[in-house]
Amino acid sequence: MFGSKAIVRGTVRNFGGYLIEAFDQGDRMEGLGTIMRQIPGTSQGVCKSLCMHWVAHHANDVPKSFAEAARAMGSGTQRSGGYFTGVAIALNQLKYADALRTCTNRTDYNRTKDQFTDNFLRRHKILRQMNISNPALNLSPSASKAPPGLRPPPGFRDPANSPMVQIAFGRRLGESIVGNHSGRYWSYKIISIHGPVGGHAVAAFVGDDAMFFDPNYGIFYFENAADFQRWVGEPGGFYWASNYVRHLGDDFVIKSYAKGI
Repeated sequence: MFGSKAIVRGTVRNFGGYLIEAFDQGDRMEGLGTIMRQIPGTSQGVCKSLCMHWVAHHANDVPKSFAEAARAMGSGTQRSGGYFTGVAIALNQLKYADALRTCTNRTDYNRTKDQFTDNFLRRHKILRQMNISNPALNLSPSASKAPPGLRPPPGFRDPANSPMVQIAFGRRLGESIVGNHSGRYWSYKIISIHGPVGGHAVAAFVGDDAMFFDPNYGIFYFENAADFQRWVGEPGGFYWASNYVRHLGDDFVIKSYAKGI
């Protein structure tokens, strides 16, 4: 499903960015690879868990690298997973137990997951600001052109429209993550991207500059947020090289956070 790690990490140089730290949530050496294989269903919460912890890690200026901090903390049977293990397991339990037992519809379920995320980050003095959702676009199979930045309904795969829609979706994703930032305004973002085969979560810190975390590839830095935006959405950049363009193109939701006093 995913693109070559070397290729994805290499694309950042073409857009003026840098690879700060390589990371792979499925690598057995990271510990998470073992957890994802031993605990059924946990992989569906690991990327979100990692993004939450990365935001807390960055916002609180933890001196160790993210991978070092993840390996160093934890105890007993959780040692191999580091300090995000508990959250990964909790997310798994939320999905398969609490949500199914207490939520009567998808909206309630998503709200419960959001509250879980917000409560975790609030304990680290990181507060929710706002949400950005990618709007849907109703297209018939005979449609010849879609307005820039909008997407077809889930499951729609017209070959004549597919490349155009993919380009529009990627650009919309990059634009929405960066938003209207300046030196006086910055925020953390947790981005959920969905497609016909499932979903994935990534995270970012955006101001005049930008830092980006994908649990499958690592941590990237851009001195200019505009370069980061181009890397995310333009052909030849992240969304394309990662192969997410083929599997995660139905919709996305971006949740913004800021460090509290």
